[in-house]
Amino acid sequence: MVVYVLVHHCDTPDVETLDVIGVYGEEHFDMAHTDMIKERDRVIEEFKSIWPDWEWDEDMCDEGNTYASLGKMGIGFCNDTIYTWEIVKRKVA
Repeated sequence: MVVYVLVHHCDTPDVETLDVIGVYGEEHFDMAHTDMIKERDRVIEEFKSIWPDWEWDEDMCDEGNTYASLGKMGIGFCNDTIYTWEIVKRKVA
């Protein structure tokens, strides 16, 4: 059986996480993609509510249907903030 796994990776100066957002049957790729974009948009809105002037760097954008990312360059090395969402296809028994 084939499934799609939606994962979220967060890398900030303070924390690094990797979370599974959901697992979808092979026939539900569109649902996984919709959830990925919803989750990305939720993070954008959350940041805007806390920091109204926050802007993401333009070079961090959707890349096809399986990957989305947001990023902000920090001041100096290791101060970047990067959020990524990826849909990965896996075979399970």
